Amino acid sequence: LCSNIFELKNNKNIDYSHDMAKHIATGLADNWSQVRYASSVAAREFIVQAKDQKDDYFKYLIPRMCLNRYYVAQGVKLYSLESWILCTEDRGKEIIIKYIKEVVDYYVEAAKADNHAVREAACHCIAELATKVDHDPIRPHVSDLLEVLILCFK
Repeated sequence: LCSNIFELKNNKNIDYSHDMAKHIATGLADNWSQVRYASSVAAREFIVQAKDQKDDYFKYLIPRMCLNRYYVAQGVKLYSLESWILCTEDRGKEIIIKYIKEVVDYYVEAAKADNHAVREAACHCIAELATKVDHDPIRPHVSDLLEVLILCFK
């Protein structure tokens, strides 16, 4: 399916790729681990098929792919770790910074989720932002991140 999406886009000027990326992103954030896992498989294949166009879809997929590296279900977590390495090609920090608004917005949303596993993964990701990513791009978002962390620890 993913290869067909890009074949239509590249050869026939019919573009459903952004819609597909948004649907995959929805699945990456689903409460059921099986849906998250299936969407993780789809996200990896989608990015692989996107080739040099993959950055066009990162704003939808990267925040959720990043969070799923800390998701409680081992299958989702391990597959997401492998996908992160494959899809970001050692540019993970750079990509996070490029899409910092989308990343922070998703982490805040996830930290407010009813699902404790999602909240826990969001807290790990927020900690990762604080310890591994350049602080300057994060500064405008610190108050939102701290506020949601305090909410999580109540």
